[in-house]
Amino acid sequence: MVRSIYTEDKAVRNYIRDLLVKNDWTFITSNQLIRKNDDPIVESKLKEALIRINPEINQVPSRADEVIRRLREIIVNAKHKGIVRANEEFFEWLRGEKTMPFGENDEYVPVKLIDFDDTSKNEFIVTMEYMMNSKNSDKGTREDLVLLINGLPVSIGECKSPVNSSVSWVTGAKQILDDYENNAPQLFVSNVLNFASEGKEFKYGTIKCPLDKWASWRDFEGRYKSLDNIQYPIHEMFNHEVFLDLLKNFIIFTSDNDNRRIKVICRSQQYDATNKMVERVKEGKIKKDLYGIFKVQVNHF
Repeated sequence: MVRSIYTEDKAVRNYIRDLLVKNDWTFITSNQLIRKNDDPIVESKLKEALIRINPEINQVPSRADEVIRRLREIIVNAKHKGIVRANEEFFEWLRGEKTMPFGENDEYVPVKLIDFDDTSKNEFIVTMEYMMNSKNSDKGTREDLVLLINGLPVSIGECKSPVNSSVSWVTGAKQILDDYENNAPQLFVSNVLNFASEGKEFKYGTIKCPLDKWASWRDFEGRYKSLDNIQYPIHEMFNHEVFLDLLKNFIIFTSDNDNRRIKVICRSQQYDATNKMVERVKEGKIKKDLYGIFKVQVNHF
């Protein structure tokens, strides 16, 4: 009898980790990432990146500490303003929209946490069992998979076993929403998206996203017929260029009918259609049927 590769939670987790490694995310064990359990950031990695991709900081490396201090203020304040608003503020930094007086004659210049032009200058890491102290419990949280870019946690993954019929991706998603986000909100301030899987389905969503708004990343064009429901989203969504494209161009913050801030990320068909439209515009081949395809589906909270 052939034994399934998904015999327990760890098998699913390890399988997804290996797929990420094949997609050029470097696996580093959590105990090799130097940080305290109350700190979501791997500061040494972040500081190295700031110096590496910002010429003005490279000239005066101590400027990296000034940037990190500003980022930590947002993280600390998350428990007061809420993680969605804190995440929105942090996104301005992630997208390179914030400036600091590091130029000549104290001129304000953009500060990059991530290099969107040359992805090879960024460090993409996947780790497991990422411990975080909890604000409500002595036990803390232990996230299955955490993806980091330049020392910043940008995606949390929770994996469950398909052996138990009462357990599904929903179980993992609920753990992220009900446990991790509430008990370790500081971990989600730099978050781009989260995902959950039991080895059969793969779903993703944003912070505070209701379960019915979590979505699959599907191959609607049938480009990768040999890839299954787990392999395809890892291959596509977590491709370095695609992930950074999602971060920079396909996530918005808005308000719901109750004036609560919410975070919205595109669906796979919206991503494909929008990029097709952009390519056609560049080529001068604009087709009317492409307009209107990209309609952001607001995640109501």
